[in-house]
Formats: sequence, structure tokens, C-alpha cells
Amino acid sequence: MKYVKVTDGAVTRFFDLDHPVSRKNYKELINNNTGYSVVVDEAGHPKEFTESSVKETLDKAREASGKKQTKNVIAPNRSVADEE
Repeated sequence: MKYVKVTDGAVTRFFDLDHPVSRKNYKELINNNTGYSVVVDEAGHPKEFTESSVKETLDKAREASGKKQTKNVIAPNRSVADEE
């Protein structure tokens, strides 16, 4: 999977180019003069990020903001134990 990073100076977004919906949103942001710019490498091509580096960046941003990560809690009346 390859991810690209776009920013408008204040907001940074990552898009997965292998996922059709994400790729569509990425192209729409870039093609419609929304103010977002693509982060590029030295050669001028969009810089590619791995999934692990994107997750690491998001975790660092969460820690810096002091916001707790939400947990998915399943209600007891909606859960079933695995019988294997």
C-alpha cells in the first residue's frame, strides 16, 4: 500500500492510493483548487509513505494533542462468545 500526504498548511491528510474511494477523494482535493498541496520528494514526485509510518505519525499527533484514543466497546447484550 502506498499513501500520499496532502496539506494546506494547517491540516494534513493521508490518502491510500490503492483504495478507490480514497484515491477519488485525493484527486478531487488536488484538481479543484481547494488549497491543498501534495508533499513531494526531491524529484518532484508525490512522496510515498508506508502504512506503518502513517500510523506512527498519527499516534505521535494523538500523544501531542493529549487526546485519549477511543476504544470500541461492545455492549454485553450484543456480543457472543466464540465456541471454538
